[in-house]
Amino acid sequence: MSTEENKAIIQRWLEAWNTGELGALVEIIAPDYVHHAHGNSIRTESGPEWYEQAVAGHRASFPDHYGSLQAMIAEGDMVVTRWTVTGSHRGQWTAPTGAVIPPTGKTITYTGITIARLAGGKIVEEWWEQDSVSLLQQLGVIPEAAQAAT
Repeated sequence: MSTEENKAIIQRWLEAWNTGELGALVEIIAPDYVHHAHGNSIRTESGPEWYEQAVAGHRASFPDHYGSLQAMIAEGDMVVTRWTVTGSHRGQWTAPTGAVIPPTGKTITYTGITIARLAGGKIVEEWWEQDSVSLLQQLGVIPEAAQAAT
């Protein structure tokens, strides 16, 4: 597929996250999908069913989740996106650390980068890095760093 076609698939991916229309994920996530996150650990879960559950779980915690793209770069079978997410913490959320955080009602904004590898019109592998520290600080789970004296 062309880089433009791959970028269009990533646009559909973003729309699925934003709208919660999980059926689109079945069409764009490969059955043998592999997820790498936070320090390149590989999740043992895979495939479109796992991905649907992950998105549904996140949207249950942040029902007004909205992601926007600041940049998208494509070359060959890879698409890199830099994104920002905003949302309100309305449901229990399990942080990347494994901590379960009850709803705070706080509005959050955090950024991240996803690298996706595509084949045959589907996302087959992703690498995720996100600013989890800022997210946890905004939720009040960890303290914000003390500001340096000026």
